[in-house]
Amino acid sequence: MGAIKDHPPYASSGYCTPPSAAHVVSGIPGRIVDFFLNWTLVGLIIKHWDSIKSGTVRKAGEMLDWVRGLPGMIAGYFGNFGSMLYDKGRRRVRAVRDRGLD
Repeated sequence: MGAIKDHPPYASSGYCTPPSAAHVVSGIPGRIVDFFLNWTLVGLIIKHWDSIKSGTVRKAGEMLDWVRGLPGMIAGYFGNFGSMLYDKGRRRVRAVRDRGLD
């Protein structure tokens, strides 16, 4: 066992040496930021904001397209409803006329 090569921050002397206090202290803010970006809800939102935003925009567009098509869907559902009512009413009037008012 001996030298650990190409393994920063200890690679400067070629042997495993403990990090200096200044190195440990200077790395703390980065570790705190990494912790919050990787393990908290806020961090996950920040980290994945672009995909959250694009997904929300896409789904909102799909919803608006559906709402815009809603009048056509309703008209298609009731499309022949008016003529059906007219035909039913005409038959009733004809039946009353043919049988007379009893």
